[in-house]
Amino acid sequence: MDLLRWAAVLSAALAAAGAWPAAGVGRWRAYWPAPFMVAATAIGASVLVSLLGGAPTDLPLSALMLGIWAAAVVDVVGLIEIRFSRRGGTEGQGLAAPALLLAGGIVLLLREVASAPATAAGVASGVLVLCAGILLTALRVSMGLPRPALRVLWPAALLAGAVVTPRPVPVDMLAEARQEMDIVLAGLRRGGARILPARDVDGSARFARGPVRAFLIDGNDVQIYLIPHDDDSSPEAHLSPRLAVPPPIGGVPHLHIGPHILVVCITNDPGFVRLLDSLVHDLGGQRHPGTFALEMSASQ
Repeated sequence: MDLLRWAAVLSAALAAAGAWPAAGVGRWRAYWPAPFMVAATAIGASVLVSLLGGAPTDLPLSALMLGIWAAAVVDVVGLIEIRFSRRGGTEGQGLAAPALLLAGGIVLLLREVASAPATAAGVASGVLVLCAGILLTALRVSMGLPRPALRVLWPAALLAGAVVTPRPVPVDMLAEARQEMDIVLAGLRRGGARILPARDVDGSARFARGPVRAFLIDGNDVQIYLIPHDDDSSPEAHLSPRLAVPPPIGGVPHLHIGPHILVVCITNDPGFVRLLDSLVHDLGGQRHPGTFALEMSASQ
């Protein structure tokens, strides 16, 4: 069971304590957002450390920033909810947590509907979280419904939503990049090239969004930047604007741009450059007029 699912189960259990007749147990109801806050803080902190440390990741920057923002929202709303439940407050404060549950249920439903194909478990999870938000809203605004029943029903809906949530299928964000790299290397081998793997380059030092693979091909240094797939429709979505080109030691750096790979080779062999450019171009990438050489000054 993943971290968020455990958080939902613990939160539902704490929230259900509000229906327990013993006063000592009922006090724990106020802390039902705490497991969600712990999970959100752990996820947000790991993402932030990854960003600040420059560690390569398969997720696009927009998704990482969204994760940090979502963690902050959960923590702020959780603090508001705990304060409201323990000491009372304005009606608006009491509706913050129900609004977040409603938003979460809607997001789950929209994500499931947009996926192909949608799963019954995914739809049910979104509906149940949405129902939990509706029931908690009804409890807070006193819509004439029996309050003891609402105190049990909304945590039960939240718990059921966590239980039926389908396990996420792991997606290899670098699958396309690896496939393109294999195609290029296979094309070089067909041409009789001798390919030796070299020590992989630290992608964080070169501001790459993904890992970097290094090869020695017929005496030419070749580095292949694997760019994670994302849903951005921009033709430049996969390119790193801060790609650092290796220094021209023993040759001139040349850049070849594919849909999900950036290939940098250091060579003085124009035939090798043309072959590599042709192989990358056949992937559907960009072809530059003539040979696209990034000549760097001696100071660089």
